[in-house]
Amino acid sequence: MDPAAFRSKFRFDPANRYCLGAEEEVWTVHPKRGFLISVAPAIFTPGYESRLPGLKPELPAQQIEAVTPVCRSLAELKGALETNDALLKRLAREHGFAVNREPVPTKPFPIDVFPTERYKRIREKFGERLRGAYVAGLHVHVGVGSPAEAIKAMNFVRLHLPAFLAISARSPREVDGVHWRSYRYDRYREMAGQVAPPHLTDWAHFASIAEKSGFGDDPRMCWWAMRVSPHGTVELRICDLQADIRKTLGLAALFRMMVQVGVASRRPIEAVTAERIEENLLAAARGGFNIASYLARAIKLASHPSFKEEKPYIQKLLG
Repeated sequence: MDPAAFRSKFRFDPANRYCLGAEEEVWTVHPKRGFLISVAPAIFTPGYESRLPGLKPELPAQQIEAVTPVCRSLAELKGALETNDALLKRLAREHGFAVNREPVPTKPFPIDVFPTERYKRIREKFGERLRGAYVAGLHVHVGVGSPAEAIKAMNFVRLHLPAFLAISARSPREVDGVHWRSYRYDRYREMAGQVAPPHLTDWAHFASIAEKSGFGDDPRMCWWAMRVSPHGTVELRICDLQADIRKTLGLAALFRMMVQVGVASRRPIEAVTAERIEENLLAAARGGFNIASYLARAIKLASHPSFKEEKPYIQKLLG
């Protein structure tokens, strides 16, 4: 694929460098019985964008995605998350459902996708494997100013993905004798396959990988645990959905700090294989990843004057 043509699919804006955004995938469930109910098609009717700012449908018809606007600060992100939560609760009262923030449904469910052409195509492509998409995650976006900055951020933060998974894991499950701290990771991997992104040498290398991997025409079809978004951001996708807004903000602060460190780094970033990162992700999902030393280093890094805003959020997350 021509790198310039691939570049045209992304909206990098230096004015939004290190701005923040978050997406939370929540379930719509029966208020008493707790099983998933397909409420989204009744909610997201024509014109919903103006009626329900911040909310949109997701692939499962039993899920709603709450999306913040571009936020310049963590305090602004906090306000946007609270606004979305209040809107979700209002909708729940109006449409007779309960909002559920479990990363993996606990009751059996039918595969019922929201009726758009894109989601119908995905269902046809994945079939029963689409059950792996029935997970609820927290996605955090941090803006970058150029393709080069996106590559540097990707290469640096990919090394930290197992730590993000270990910190955010909240979907414990015992399955076939295996104890998972993040069963969501196992379910998602069932659909997506390997989710650790490769080390990228430059934008042309990224474009060639995108073409070979089937997302050159539509970057949204990239299923990596961290990806470059068409919005001109790097997007962290490995985290379980959180029930506590303080943890959500802490993960966002930690991610923004790591993106900034990666972009500013003048040293070559270690080209660890995706397979090695995948091994560490599996260990983190099962509770076998050594997180103690990482936490100490991250808290020390957050004490640098450059991360004055992030520091209190990271300390609450990791302290």
